[in-house]
Amino acid sequence: MVKEELKAVAIGDKAVPTYTEKYKGAHYYVFTRDFGELGDSDLSIYDEARATVKIPTGLNTGINSKYPRTAYISLGIGSALVNGEAVDIGIRSTGDGWTPVVGDHRLDKYEDFDLRYKVVGANTAKIVAAPIDPTHVRIKVEFFNVSGTRIGLPCNEIVPVEYTIWARYHRFASLLNNDENSSTDGTFMTGGAFMDLSIHHKGTGVYEWLEDWGIPTQAVEYAWIVGPEQCKVTERTDRGEKFSIINR
Repeated sequence: MVKEELKAVAIGDKAVPTYTEKYKGAHYYVFTRDFGELGDSDLSIYDEARATVKIPTGLNTGINSKYPRTAYISLGIGSALVNGEAVDIGIRSTGDGWTPVVGDHRLDKYEDFDLRYKVVGANTAKIVAAPIDPTHVRIKVEFFNVSGTRIGLPCNEIVPVEYTIWARYHRFASLLNNDENSSTDGTFMTGGAFMDLSIHHKGTGVYEWLEDWGIPTQAVEYAWIVGPEQCKVTERTDRGEKFSIINR
């Protein structure tokens, strides 16, 4: 089967990079500006990104089909280049619960934690992505039910990755395909959102703050959708946005 190519379009007035994943199914990405240009070339000052994720209320990955998809909702850390030199830090689902995951694209390696941290019935998840050094990142994930009670074990892991000079944070939501999927296969992810988006600025002494990095803010340089007919990003604020992907 010929891989299906989906077009990439900008979100609002943000830029679209030369490199986009046009064959991976509908999704969207948001990248911050290059903090190295502000003198923080290793993200030791802007030292972690945070978000609360509203777990999608509707999810059909085609789990029982011949070619199921995987849902990803993720933060991430990367180099100054917006070309795949990055590590994803978030959660994923094949349709039977959600689990923390760290993915290094250059190594084609995904480290998940199904046996320890996988949950069913989550309403929200709090995610923290932080660089430790050029070859390690930290993932923190906590899941909560609709009553606000934490469920499952909190994830706090340090994961080895390919050497990188960290410079940007990113986030995305996707319903990852394989070569046999199409944009009309009936899969969907709806009712999801990023909320309470912030980047921690360490500063010196007590001089610290949290910087918003919603799409309208100056903290964001790149934001784009691949497959705008299938993927929608709505209610964009300084602290978050809603998203849906419907392949029909």
